[in-house]
Amino acid sequence: MSRWAVCAGEASGDLIGARGLETFFSRNGPAPVGIGGPRLREIGVETWFDCSELSVRGYVETLRQLPRILGIRRSFLDRLTHSPPVAYFGIDAPDFNLGIEEALRASGVSTVQFVSPAIWAWRANRIEKIKRAVEHMLCIFPFEAALYKDTGVKALFVGHPLASDIPFAPDKQPARDRLGLTDGRPVLAILPGSRASEIAALGKDFLEVAIALAGEFQSVIPAATPSIEERIQSLPNWPLAQAKGVRLLPQPQGAPPVSHLVMQAADIGLVASGTAALEMALFGRPHLIAYRVPWLTYRLMKAQSQSRFIGLPNIILDAQVVPEYIQENCNAAELIKGIQGLQTHAGLYESTVERFSLLHSALQRDTPSLISDYLEDAFKSCASA
Repeated sequence: MSRWAVCAGEASGDLIGARGLETFFSRNGPAPVGIGGPRLREIGVETWFDCSELSVRGYVETLRQLPRILGIRRSFLDRLTHSPPVAYFGIDAPDFNLGIEEALRASGVSTVQFVSPAIWAWRANRIEKIKRAVEHMLCIFPFEAALYKDTGVKALFVGHPLASDIPFAPDKQPARDRLGLTDGRPVLAILPGSRASEIAALGKDFLEVAIALAGEFQSVIPAATPSIEERIQSLPNWPLAQAKGVRLLPQPQGAPPVSHLVMQAADIGLVASGTAALEMALFGRPHLIAYRVPWLTYRLMKAQSQSRFIGLPNIILDAQVVPEYIQENCNAAELIKGIQGLQTHAGLYESTVERFSLLHSALQRDTPSLISDYLEDAFKSCASA
């Protein structure tokens, strides 16, 4: 095989991977193969499996799906071993990618990991496996590259692709006009996650919030895929939410992420912990972060955590800038109070926006060019292979 292999294990990796790799892959053919979603397919990746097949959160949930995920990994690795790629580019999803990378690197294939595992937040002992698996680490947070000093892993901070993709302080009104949000009420962006387990854990409470605040807010839920749309529509209180005017927006084919349009239009967000919280911060929109998983999953993750926070904006800023609602505190009544507090406390709202601006500046680089230039320098033979 003279092509690169790529693997993005979930929707967020598919998005940032496409943003980061489009320049490199447009210059260096033939088209790569691997695992991804619609965004990677748009830039020419031939996907053997869709990333949605790997999208599972937490220890307990992963154990339930482990036989299926291991089957996909065996099949994927068999194909890569039978016809080795020029190099392997893993995008986030370290639980899946590090094992693939370790096996391929042992057989002589160069490996690149885009998005460092969060060894600064939890599971610091993972560094030993990273050293065996990863030759090149492309970091999206400015403090990460220094963590790989003296490890043998070549690390570079390339910025976060979304920090360049999302403009500073974007105007709300054009997005509201496009979405038909014209009645003057504040807009509440509701993002209960992209995984089935997240929607099952948070969706009902998020809809209860939207129902309770229907007189105060225009609530909008973006659905990145048809499966997300179906899961939200299957929640028991969706008919009442719909009757109260809560809008569920599907992703138009070939269009920019509908979630970004909703975030731009929003005054406040209610967001499942994950990449969406960072996106809301980059849009400069104050929000609440919600996190609820099965009890055993939470205890296991908490035992290995090295961070005081759950949400990415708080972890990066090392401060509780975004309110976090975790486990038993993650319920509709508490979330309603939190949203109303953001709405009425002007000083808190403005100070949060200022902190988000600092975060945005820290993460913004010309990521596609940095990645492309780095890979072209590191793999000069790939273009002619």
